[in-house]
Amino acid sequence: MSSCTRTVYTVTCTLLLVASVAFGSVCSNISSGNIGFSQIALFKNVSSPAACCALCNSTRLCIAWTIHTSGPFKGSCFLKDNTAGYYNSTQQVFGTIKKKPPVKVACNTEGYTHFPFCNTSLTTEERITDLLSRINDTDKPNLMTARGRGGTNMQAFPSLGVPAYYWGTNCLHSLNGGGCLQDENGSSVYCPTNFPSGPSFSATFDSPLITKMANVIGQEMRASFEHGGILGLDCWGPVINLNRDPRWGRNGEGGTEDAFLMGELAKSWITGFQYGGKSVEEFTGPLQAAITLKHYAANSLENTGNYTRHNFDANVSDFVLADYYLVPFKKAIRDTKAKGVMCSYNAVDGVPTCLSEKLRSARDTWGFDGYVTSDSDSVHDAYNAHHYVATGEEASCLAVKVGACDINSGDTYNDYLLNGIQQGYCTMQDVDDALRRSLRIRFDLGMFDPISSNPWKFDPSIVGQPSSQALSLEASEKSIVLLRNDEQLLPLKKGQNIAVLGPHALAQKVLIQPYPFMPACGPNGLDCLTTPYDAITAANIGGKTTTAPGCDLFFTNTSGFEEALTLGKEADVIVLGLGIETCGMNPAHNPHPNGKCYQEKSSDNYIFPDQYLELEAHDRTIIDLPPIQHQFAKAVLDLGKPVVLFLMNGGSVAFEEEKNNPAKMAIIEAFYPGPHGGVALAKSLFGDANKFGRLPYTIYPSNFTSEALMSEHDLRVAPGRTYRYYNGEPLYPFGAGMSLTTFTSTINASSTVLQTSSSSNITLNVGIKNSGSITGDVVALAFFSPVSQSIQFTTHVKKQLFEFTRIEDVAAGSEVQVQFSVSPVSLGLVRDPDGDLCGVPGQYRVCVEVASDTDPACITVTMEGSLTVLEPFPGKN
Repeated sequence: MSSCTRTVYTVTCTLLLVASVAFGSVCSNISSGNIGFSQIALFKNVSSPAACCALCNSTRLCIAWTIHTSGPFKGSCFLKDNTAGYYNSTQQVFGTIKKKPPVKVACNTEGYTHFPFCNTSLTTEERITDLLSRINDTDKPNLMTARGRGGTNMQAFPSLGVPAYYWGTNCLHSLNGGGCLQDENGSSVYCPTNFPSGPSFSATFDSPLITKMANVIGQEMRASFEHGGILGLDCWGPVINLNRDPRWGRNGEGGTEDAFLMGELAKSWITGFQYGGKSVEEFTGPLQAAITLKHYAANSLENTGNYTRHNFDANVSDFVLADYYLVPFKKAIRDTKAKGVMCSYNAVDGVPTCLSEKLRSARDTWGFDGYVTSDSDSVHDAYNAHHYVATGEEASCLAVKVGACDINSGDTYNDYLLNGIQQGYCTMQDVDDALRRSLRIRFDLGMFDPISSNPWKFDPSIVGQPSSQALSLEASEKSIVLLRNDEQLLPLKKGQNIAVLGPHALAQKVLIQPYPFMPACGPNGLDCLTTPYDAITAANIGGKTTTAPGCDLFFTNTSGFEEALTLGKEADVIVLGLGIETCGMNPAHNPHPNGKCYQEKSSDNYIFPDQYLELEAHDRTIIDLPPIQHQFAKAVLDLGKPVVLFLMNGGSVAFEEEKNNPAKMAIIEAFYPGPHGGVALAKSLFGDANKFGRLPYTIYPSNFTSEALMSEHDLRVAPGRTYRYYNGEPLYPFGAGMSLTTFTSTINASSTVLQTSSSSNITLNVGIKNSGSITGDVVALAFFSPVSQSIQFTTHVKKQLFEFTRIEDVAAGSEVQVQFSVSPVSLGLVRDPDGDLCGVPGQYRVCVEVASDTDPACITVTMEGSLTVLEPFPGKN
């Protein structure tokens, strides 16, 4: 039997087969381990798997079962109404039943449609009120627990016909947790579409593309909910925290250092995921799925010094919050009505975020009408790590009453909330208010409406369909950033002898980080992922392509140098793949048991690679490439051959030695480019694609880590952070990027004067010409820089992105016109320390950059009038 056991509802991989037992035509997929969350029934002293299967077959809602065959719970038979989730256990056996799975939405089962909460002629609030009146107070804390007590006991209400609900499926660059689907006859397997990582899709600067990507993930979530093991339609993601510091372990999830860009991409994500591509203004009907924005707020530290994400206090002023950390959340909530927010582990100004009245007030100011969940039991951190309060009772009540944290991902509400009510920290009305907010999301998703009225119906074959894979490839092509191209080394000529060297030459799993355990190839493991070497080989028609890694990513053994350098000497061109990777992410969110990300190989070739690696709960301490890679790269560059260097990483990696080498070179930043990243790279190298993106963050020199404290969250503190405040010389700045062709730009404006108190705009007319010989995409970035203020107003901002656009397939020799609108808000500056966004009279330099190898087109805009508050700090009275 295959190592991946499939049902029509889900695919569970790497199972250990214990018996090839066929219980007639009833039970199937008999394997070791546990399947399904919660249970609808428990029988003890059951004699065998066959007997447990028979019990499931005779129970109306049961479609899966697990029995303990040894250990202290031997003979316990758990009946399940779902196949969500799996973990391996040699003491348990599970199987599935060949019958139709139960309905996952309420009010659609015979005998359970008469309740007022099922009556669609009532208002949503009236329906929620009726449902709440039927739920016992003692059941409410578990209903507010994301995955139920212990992560498995999700609260269903069989007497009301209300099925269990799972808060907490993750959506980052793929649907994570739905597994793969099969068609009815089991002949085809459909696995969720993987897209490039956060930095990659940020580098595209392509809002319509992000909307399409998010729509695909939303559709696949709906299909997996209907046909697979997913039991909820909210998704935890995307991560819209900012890449404040290159050491942050989750830079590969976030994406960009720029708050404006992150906010715009978040809006596009929500438009696709929640509304299926329609604008929030034109959308009607049930949501396709519900977004949950991570992690609110000022969250960009995992572990550094004596701090961890659980006890860290981001002690920042209202200026810093309004200028940076709140901006993406404001845009996502105010402009596109994000339906979910996750409060983070850290505190802000001494208050744990899930208990913060300030952060709740900001959401309310933006018109938030969704739900809030904690990060994994961050309510527990409020008393256990931050020591903000003394007990779980007080932490639970303040989270519900003050912070409006409606769902807790952990058992703190289960353990303490009811006692907190008895002790007077909050009331049952506070609990009902929180339940009302979370239940409203389920109603907004149509989960209490007739299935026949639901417009979101998808066949399993929509999951991973060819058009979605093509979109993923397009995203990869648009995300790769060309930073250097000496003497037009690129595009490469086909038919040459090309040596593909370096530790990322054969990258597969690295392509789909930071969460490589998301299903990509179904039962074939990673076989569907084309390595850079294989993709270059296929593209290099008529030529010879060879490969050797030369060295490991980290370990200092040089025994592979000779083979690789021999291939390099014989080659016309060398393609060199360097970078880093993530580790320790699956299944536990920590490094390997020895506290390091790799096991020690031997004492003479071992370094501590965890210093270079990034992951959740683990920050890097070194942003430089590992020494062995510098050593190997120098040996390759010393061969005197043209070299194309590509980098794979999440957060930025310093590579001064390679950048400063005088060799003829092209340099490409590929990030973690997605399952089609190898193909996208090869197409870009040979000019079969010319869709390069722009850097979404600053690439700092390696000594940045000795100059800047990881714990410092005020971007202005020396040496400064991000392109807006950094005072040093970056290796490459935010927005850097070139094309295989040459783009130039001109600019004129409808006016060069704005009034601080006026809603009128200036229109910038920008002409962009492709003066080269190759068709290609161009990304136009509009920045402003304060030149002088006519009143006393302190600002340290060097320049600020305020608009961007991508124009596709600009033909060689042609010119296109684009327009940007400039308003007082566009040029607004945040006042220190109160956090008000102000129109400040003075002069501003406004520039449009179309490539880092050509000059920007600039004008000077004068803002006239008096200092005007355009947006007060959110929540300010």
